Amino acid sequence: MMKSRFFAVLLLSIMAFSASALPWTVFGEHRKPVTLVITANYKSPRLMAEIIQAESRQPYLLLPVKESSDNRIIFCPAKKDGALQIQETRLNEFVRWLAPKRIIVLGNENYVPAKYVDMLDKTIPVVRIEGASWARVADELNFMLNLSNLSGDFRRLSQEMMDQGGIYRPISRPQKNESEAPAQPLEDGSAATVAVPPATDAVDTPDFVAPEK
Repeated sequence: MMKSRFFAVLLLSIMAFSASALPWTVFGEHRKPVTLVITANYKSPRLMAEIIQAESRQPYLLLPVKESSDNRIIFCPAKKDGALQIQETRLNEFVRWLAPKRIIVLGNENYVPAKYVDMLDKTIPVVRIEGASWARVADELNFMLNLSNLSGDFRRLSQEMMDQGGIYRPISRPQKNESEAPAQPLEDGSAATVAVPPATDAVDTPDFVAPEK
């Protein structure tokens, strides 16, 4: 009788663990990324994350912006599997499962508040890259990530973004109307496959250009 009860409890424990991990198993076996980029869903850093992904096939996490009622955290994988909504309370759990070798945070605390960085596993190196000019940030990342086209692509595409209001999106996302109401988090705290929301206006200004003397 005791033996049967032991196996019953063990089975329930396994089922509970499987249920808690289920939202992320939609990706199946995954190759651990070298770099995970984390930034907020503002146009300039979002554009930078998209270009890094296009040139290095590394995933990124989009955090919510202060000016929006949309409080989702969205994981954008390198492969064409759509995006995944992550609950804030499970952010570190998800990042540990992803197991990147390093994390690059784009922007100062106005973009990525310290509370999100403090949630992360301290065994994973975290580098925050910030500056008054996103073009200069692109230059630094160009060297750090060994991406020869990042700096030039960012300057060109950021100008197009300012002119046209769109954003560079090299990785296909779910074919879903992004203007519809955002998906609500599941009651059990798990994640849901969602479309990536459009980026809000960046809080930064275009690079300052000194007047000619």
